[in-house]
Amino acid sequence: MTQPGKPPPLMETRKVLQAARPPVGERPPTREVLAGLRRRRPPAAVLLAVALMALVPLVLLVLALLVLVDTWTGDDGVFLSLVKTVLFSGTLFLLSALAWRGVKRALHFGSYREVLFVARLTTGVCVVIAVFLLWYVVAEGNEQEPSMLVPFVVLAVVWLPALPLQTRSAREWPDRVLLRSGPQVRGERELAFLLEARPHSCGQPLPVGAAIAVADEESRGWVWRGDCPHCGRPAVHVFGERTEDAPTEPWAWGRDGSRPGLGGGDLLHLGDRFEQPADVEPTALSDDQLHQTWLAALGSVQATEQLLQLVRPGKDAVAPWRRTGRPVPLTTPGEVFSRTAIESRLAARRDTLARLEAETARRRALPA
Repeated sequence: MTQPGKPPPLMETRKVLQAARPPVGERPPTREVLAGLRRRRPPAAVLLAVALMALVPLVLLVLALLVLVDTWTGDDGVFLSLVKTVLFSGTLFLLSALAWRGVKRALHFGSYREVLFVARLTTGVCVVIAVFLLWYVVAEGNEQEPSMLVPFVVLAVVWLPALPLQTRSAREWPDRVLLRSGPQVRGERELAFLLEARPHSCGQPLPVGAAIAVADEESRGWVWRGDCPHCGRPAVHVFGERTEDAPTEPWAWGRDGSRPGLGGGDLLHLGDRFEQPADVEPTALSDDQLHQTWLAALGSVQATEQLLQLVRPGKDAVAPWRRTGRPVPLTTPGEVFSRTAIESRLAARRDTLARLEAETARRRALPA
């Protein structure tokens, strides 16, 4: 039983996994990796390393299946078999899935550090085993057996992919596909709203003006690199540009009909974040206030329009897998993603925007 004041064993396991720095995020999908291979072939050293890396999730998957079969063909009973399945087969399946995600990220993004998390995890386990064997052989005087070397052979194998990654071509690969690793946006305006929707770890958005335009061998985009102006901590973010969907108008997010670069969670937040009160009185605002209010109202309308685009034809709501990006609070009712609710909010926000634009046009028509 867990002692008072100490986290349960599963929490300790989570700490160990976090210390090994496993891959984070869901990207990239396999179809995206295959498309990337067709566009640009990685260096031979990267392909060799990835092939060696791919052995790790395969072996872990086989072990998980063997343990699963052994568990359910024994005489332990249903309850104990379920416990063993979660603790042993479940852990191996999890490690296999994380290792496979790391393989894809190494191949597609050049994120080598993430794929070697199993090697770092194995290193920690082997350190514990080595200490035990020293005690068992030296302190206790037991005879050394060849089977004791198996963990260290495994350690050498899981670190083997690190060797080809030391070549020059492998070290250059991450820079050649730099812009693959970040979100894909259609232009600077959508980039600004993405930074607003997904703030820095301190909770404050990063200024879009500090993003530097860059290009790699495939595309162009932006890199935000520096210290957060709010908390002072360093931040590095990469954003690719979908040039084929770039906007043709100054205030547009992207080409008409193109897929939004932000998820439903982002767009829902932005629509609410920049929404202006329905009873706002444009005539009572100064010129500067009117302009700022118009900018915010325009952003709210555009975000809501983009959210409506995520509702597929013939469907009544945004699909759950499209509600990505900024997490939606648990207290938010699912109805906010329905077509009817989005259209209702959009109509009200367009009405507010129209009144602001009418006042702006009236003031411009006044004699100087």
